[in-house]
Amino acid sequence: MFDPHCEAHRQHIHLSYIRGLPFRGLWMPDVHTIYLRHGMSWVEERCTLAHELGHAHYGHRDQSPKNERQADEWAAAQLLGHVDYYPADITVADFCHEHDVTPRILLAHLRTRKAS
Repeated sequence: MFDPHCEAHRQHIHLSYIRGLPFRGLWMPDVHTIYLRHGMSWVEERCTLAHELGHAHYGHRDQSPKNERQADEWAAAQLLGHVDYYPADITVADFCHEHDVTPRILLAHLRTRKAS
């Protein structure tokens, strides 16, 4: 299973937790740091960190809609790349709970699977 904290460590990306950050996460390439909102749930932090690592992976320097979509899709590939089946009777909430992802990451994953 992909662990975004281990991946950040592997890439020597510093993580900084900030109370009251107005967004969940922010990749700052000039200081090789990802800022995360302090106090998120474990799943929110996991998905946010994976998303911000996507920005780092692509070398993004801004938050354009295209870059946000790419970061979501990269995070989805890392967090859900092992998933190859979707039971017809499972709800979005149950699927997200079972795989420790947010609905946003699930939707990015489904979008990329549909495109391929």
